[in-house]
Amino acid sequence: MGILNNVLGLGGLAKSLGGAIKDTSEVFHVNETAKMQAQEKRFQAAISQFEGEFARQESWFDSLISGVNRLPRPTMALGTIGLFVYAMADPVGFSERMMGLNLIPEPLWWLLGAVVGFYFGARELHHYRAKPISQLNIEKLQSPVQENVENVDESKNVNIEVKKAENITHIDTSKFAQTSKTKDNAAILEWVQKQA
Repeated sequence: MGILNNVLGLGGLAKSLGGAIKDTSEVFHVNETAKMQAQEKRFQAAISQFEGEFARQESWFDSLISGVNRLPRPTMALGTIGLFVYAMADPVGFSERMMGLNLIPEPLWWLLGAVVGFYFGARELHHYRAKPISQLNIEKLQSPVQENVENVDESKNVNIEVKKAENITHIDTSKFAQTSKTKDNAAILEWVQKQA
């Protein structure tokens, strides 16, 4: 068989023709095997990065600061629940403390609000900035914009002639029933029939 291929030259021709077809088809449709291999490489790179971040040995000071950074949210949540328990357990003591809070000047409350707001706001902003914008989010944002553009284009095609005679507005409703957005809307169809 090898001699016949060499004599007729069909082996090389078939191989080069198959390679050309493969290369041409990959222009129109991605090679699924190569795509899966690339995804696996990205996954392994992400796992290696996470492993590098968490494999680092922290000193006792780093651990202490990490623990302190995690305290404000649970402390505020549990403290608020604790106020309800305290109000039920000792109503008189709770009332005395609340009267004391009432004596705090308003600018100090504004300062506390600013500190807490900036703490949580900066934290959320940091997480928001660190999050990558995915193609899915871009498509979600583009979809309503595209719909609005289509609606504007359709409204340009609808010829509304407003004639004012004796304080009565006459609208040409014949073109409303022809648009794709209004032909399925029962309320508009009923209005068009009433106007006709």
